[in-house]
Amino acid sequence: MNKNSPFTLHEIAQFRRDFQVVKEWIDHNPDYLLVLMSDHGGPYPHQLTYSTHGPATGGNEAFLTVYNPTIKAHPVQSSWIDTVDVAPTLAQYLYGVNIPAESIGKVSPATTNKEETYRILKRNALQLKMLSVAMELDISHSLLDEAVQAEQQHTLDSALHYVSDYIDMVKSPLKSLKTFPAFVILVLLIVIGSFQYMMVREIYGGRQGLAESLRSDFLLTALPFLFLYGYA
Repeated sequence: MNKNSPFTLHEIAQFRRDFQVVKEWIDHNPDYLLVLMSDHGGPYPHQLTYSTHGPATGGNEAFLTVYNPTIKAHPVQSSWIDTVDVAPTLAQYLYGVNIPAESIGKVSPATTNKEETYRILKRNALQLKMLSVAMELDISHSLLDEAVQAEQQHTLDSALHYVSDYIDMVKSPLKSLKTFPAFVILVLLIVIGSFQYMMVREIYGGRQGLAESLRSDFLLTALPFLFLYGYA
């Protein structure tokens, strides 16, 4: 489907009309927050046809829009945030909602006020500290202590510097723990495959013997394999 096809252009025009209706409804119901998010697009900005997704980098990133008539625009319109930063960033817009306990992201403060920015970041830092302690990570919390000390001494710039650096320091190892364990899964598949190969050769003498056994007694033959993959 061409991105400039009549159908695509019609859908875009319809989305713009629908979005305006939703925005007007939010204007009349300010207790609600409008959150608009996208997936990342195709591999190249100039590509004219749809295809599988490309990397979510290099100008192909998704976007996040938050709207309510009572809140001010984000001070940095073109700021980039990680996917893990979305939850803590959204939490600041929601009344009575804390940052999720297992969030590993860094909030992007929606204010230029230094005191409010420090309050938001400090809450984020304390949440990450509790998470890192619960996960028994070997992380120093001295930067957070220095931030609190600077706050007590009314040196806000230093407090902001320390608390921001602390969040960055804690976030990195937490993100590593959330990384998909591709190597572990690959090793596990190799081990299971090798064990299956040896079992088939030892018991059935090869694939032909296994096929004959499956035809004669499927359930009894298949049970060990079901147990093997179910346990894995």
